[in-house]
Amino acid sequence: MGLNDQYYRGLVAYTNATINEKDIVKLNNVVKQTDLDNDVLETKRLVCTIDEDWVKNIEEGLVYVEKAVREERQFIRTEGEVVPIERAKHTSKTTVEHLARHSNFITHLPEKEGDDLVPDKLYIVEKESDYAVYENRFLYMMLTYLRDFIAIRLSKIRDMMTTYRARFAINKKIDMARRQINVKIDLSDQIKDDPILLEKYSAIKIIDRIEMQYHLVLALLATPLMEQVSKAPMIKPPITKTNTLKMNTNFKTSLALYDYISAYSTDGYSFEEEVVKLNPFNDETSEDYAKIVALNAFMTYKNSNGLSKELKNNYLEYEKELKEQEKQQRIEQLKRLKRHLNESGKTMEEYLTILEAQNRSLEKELSTLDSARKTIEELKTTLKEVEKEKKDLENECESIRAELDKKNEEIALLKEAKARELYILDLEHKKDIEKLKLAHLKEIEALNKKHEDAIKELEAKHEAHIQEINEEHEQDKENAILVATKSLQDELNKVDDKHRREVDNLNSDITKYKDLSKEKDGKINQLADDKKRLISDYENKIYNLIKKHREDEADLNKEIKAHQDEIDRLEEEKDHLVKERQFVEAQLHAIRLEQGKTTDEYDYTSKERFEELEAQYKAFKQLFLKEWGKTKKRIRKEMFEKTDEELKAMDEAEKVETKAEPKKEAKPKKQKKAKPEVAEDSKEEPKKVEEKADEDISNDDISNTNDNVENKEIIENAEEENSKEE
Repeated sequence: MGLNDQYYRGLVAYTNATINEKDIVKLNNVVKQTDLDNDVLETKRLVCTIDEDWVKNIEEGLVYVEKAVREERQFIRTEGEVVPIERAKHTSKTTVEHLARHSNFITHLPEKEGDDLVPDKLYIVEKESDYAVYENRFLYMMLTYLRDFIAIRLSKIRDMMTTYRARFAINKKIDMARRQINVKIDLSDQIKDDPILLEKYSAIKIIDRIEMQYHLVLALLATPLMEQVSKAPMIKPPITKTNTLKMNTNFKTSLALYDYISAYSTDGYSFEEEVVKLNPFNDETSEDYAKIVALNAFMTYKNSNGLSKELKNNYLEYEKELKEQEKQQRIEQLKRLKRHLNESGKTMEEYLTILEAQNRSLEKELSTLDSARKTIEELKTTLKEVEKEKKDLENECESIRAELDKKNEEIALLKEAKARELYILDLEHKKDIEKLKLAHLKEIEALNKKHEDAIKELEAKHEAHIQEINEEHEQDKENAILVATKSLQDELNKVDDKHRREVDNLNSDITKYKDLSKEKDGKINQLADDKKRLISDYENKIYNLIKKHREDEADLNKEIKAHQDEIDRLEEEKDHLVKERQFVEAQLHAIRLEQGKTTDEYDYTSKERFEELEAQYKAFKQLFLKEWGKTKKRIRKEMFEKTDEELKAMDEAEKVETKAEPKKEAKPKKQKKAKPEVAEDSKEEPKKVEEKADEDISNDDISNTNDNVENKEIIENAEEENSKEE
């Protein structure tokens, strides 16, 4: 039980103790109606608005930071040492190479030829993993900075949002017939880490996200890698961007997160103060604060007159009287119990055994009922939890759908960006091809022109040379022509080769561009397939959860129904036992009354005793109705059996008379009439006998119970029930 519950219980006890005191009630009413405008109750609350950008950026960046930590980058450090051969546990290639360069380690030859050479010393290489590389040290520095970044903001937000602030003030001048009270109270209260505000603070979703980030950072700092890196000197800004920090996606994103939080200059949150003011007070609040005035006035009167000791003695005497009254009540109960024992004729042990057995049976029934109630409560709690889980799953499904919509939008944007990029690349490619074609054509034209000019020049030289040497150097002329032609042909072949290479380069660029387009199309198709797979997986998951929830709900309903049926059965059994006990008590009292053993202790004039007697009477009444029906059936059955015997005796007597008389002629008409009359009489006679028997029984019963009107009604009800049964 909390402190607030204790205070409230004390307030309720004070109210119950003074609710019937007229003077206190009158004073409270006067205080409530006096100077209502001066009553003020103010509550200040701070509403925090958190900028979601930094929370989102840290969430996205921590994913890559965690991956970078898991990479556990290391540097293998090699250290060598010359040790005696006795300490050498393993050797390597480096050991052999070092021994070949240092033959002075071999100081003695083997005793026998063919034995191995054994040196005195060897060079041993030890390889150790060094995790204190620059990238890991950067991660440690960034995580410590991020831890402080989150902790400062989270502690400030928590401190401001979980602090309770309130002010209460009253200023009253109370004038009564024989009393005047002036009261002025101004109370300010501030409580840090208020439980109610803490509960509201924990329910804020964005706060939960920030705390999850903070705990993740602490968990990363507690990894073995970070614990080893923490022993190395911490790096200081500016950060050297190594190839790993530039090229590795995880480290590159971690560096971007560090740049973001180091450049973040604002608080990232803001507070808005809300003041809830109550003026004047409502009836319930006025009643509470009026009790304070009355209680303070009493405390002042008690202490100023020195009544503490006297009031304490009065209180102790009152408590003593209450204890004496309780003691007398227990004594009276023991006396009554002793009288019951004397009258029942049983010993104390037997009576206690009977009471204990009855108590045990009642306790078993109560325990069964309590367990059933607890089971029902547990089932209700489980049902509520299942409903809560269902709501959470629905919220999760909604968030997943929202995330899928977001992913769809991103895919659409990527498609649009890719289409724009492809279109731009296509245009640029076409422009480049056109430029290359134009340049190639220009180069070919220039080469052709140069070739033509060279040919013309060579032809001119050739003609001049022919004119000079004419017939004398005809062979030289042919050789010169061949050489010139060969040189021109070689030059043309070089130009063609260069052109072919440029065309091949362009074709290879086109092929690379097509491969890049295919790769991007493949990625888009893969994203679409992942999207479909995620949608189908979540739909199956949602369907299975809903199906499981329905099955659990059906099982819970069956269990609740079964427990409820068991409770109803136990209640009926309990009512039956109570009625049976009342009937037994009524029977016992009737026997005592019949034997004249009633005394003054069986006085039923009190309310409780008369209600007990009335319950016994109702139980006996039900028994009487039931037995009366059975008795009437038995009497009717006996009367029917008696009537059948009389009819048989009459038939036998008639047969004997007819045999004894002489044969006489008789009219057939008279004989025919006589026979049916006898038969009708024999048929009507049982009915008359039965009606007469019912009349006699009812008249006797009514005459015997003429003094009791209620018994007459019982007989009539019993006759109606028997007639219905017949």
